[in-house]
This record gives sequence, structure tokens and C-alpha cells, in this order.
Amino acid sequence: MQKNFIHIFAAIVCGLMIIGCDHTEEADNSNYLQAKRTKKNITIDGKADDWGNTKPILEGLLAPWNGRVKDNTNIYICHDKENLYFLYTVDDETPVCDNEPSEMSVVYSDRVEFFISKDAEMADYVCAEIDPAGKALGYTAKYHRQFEYDWDFDALTTAATTTPTGYIVEAALPLKWLREEGYLNSDNEMYIGLYRGDATEPRNINSIRWITWIEPEKLDFHIPSSLGRMKLVK
Repeated sequence: MQKNFIHIFAAIVCGLMIIGCDHTEEADNSNYLQAKRTKKNITIDGKADDWGNTKPILEGLLAPWNGRVKDNTNIYICHDKENLYFLYTVDDETPVCDNEPSEMSVVYSDRVEFFISKDAEMADYVCAEIDPAGKALGYTAKYHRQFEYDWDFDALTTAATTTPTGYIVEAALPLKWLREEGYLNSDNEMYIGLYRGDATEPRNINSIRWITWIEPEKLDFHIPSSLGRMKLVK
């Protein structure tokens, strides 16, 4: 009887360990993306027509600090031999776009954002924030919130168009640049954060609703817990 009890107990513990491993793997996968290779000829013009039937890599971003609701943003990411491509389709009935010519005016506008980091600690990362007109605020940063706004994100190409329900943003980065700068490693993986700022009032930063792929530990995109990982696959 005692031996049977021991065997049953061991089986239960083993089963719980397996379940625990499955849950851990699932949690990890929720913060892990795979960007597939495309054979399409993608032109950065702010339109989605040349993406064909490409499936979104993410459907809906989360607003953790505004009721934990998901929006209708779809994000598509793919690559070819030369570039990594981003496409955001955003539902927004009241897009706000600051018309000032400077890059810094993007902070007052609706925008989509992505951060790419060289490591999980955000010791060295690059940011792109792109408004509904395709104007991009690009800068480098180090944890925590050490921003270099004078840096020029010359490698980034962007375009945008408005739609009856919101706006579309397209962007591209050369793979050569990503590798040379150390953002894409030898396994074709990178640390990445994907976000959106939903402005509701012109020139009022405090009116912006912050929306994200991964819910960070606190109200701040510029912390390591807002990052996931992405691998470029065939």
C-alpha cells in the first residue's frame, strides 16, 4: 500500500511539473514573435495593398491603464533579403496630428511606436514614433530614460495614409544596418517593443492613452518588462 501511494504521489508531482512547464512555455510564447520572409515587393507608401493576404503578427494592442481593453490595431511585420518591414493599421475616429514640422511635434500626436534593443536590459536601444502623416521621431536611448534626440534615424523609411476609419503607417529598416549596429543577432533575433499612443486633445500630452503589445510592470514603455523578442524566419 505504501509503495502504491508513493508511486501515485510521484505521478501527480510529475504531472504538475509538466503542466507547469507547458504554462511557462505558453507565457514565453506570448512575448515572442516570428516575422516571416516575404516574396512580395513592398513599397513604403503608407498603403497596405502590396502586402496582399499577409496575416498580422499581432491583432489588437492592450490599454493596461485604461480598462485593459484591446484596440483594433493590426501589426504586420515581415522581411526580405534587404529590409525589415512594419505595417500598422489603426482604427481611430479622431486622429490627432500636430502640423509643426519638427520631429518633436510627434509627441503631441497619435502615433505608432516600436523600440529595438541590443539586450534585455535596454542598455542601448533605438526608438521610432510615427504619426498619421508619416512624420517620425527617431532617437536612441539607454535605461532609464536617457534619450538622445539629436541622433538622426537615417536608416528608417516611413510613410502613412489616412483611411475612413483611422490611418496606416508603413516603415522599413535595412537588415544590414540592424546587424551592423547590433540590434539583430546572429540567430536573427532581436528584442522589440510595439506600442501606440492615442492622443485625444491637440497639444496635450496628458490626454494620450498608452497602448502596448506587452503589459509592463508600471506605466512606462521605457522599461525592460515592455520588451519581447522577435525572430526572423523563412
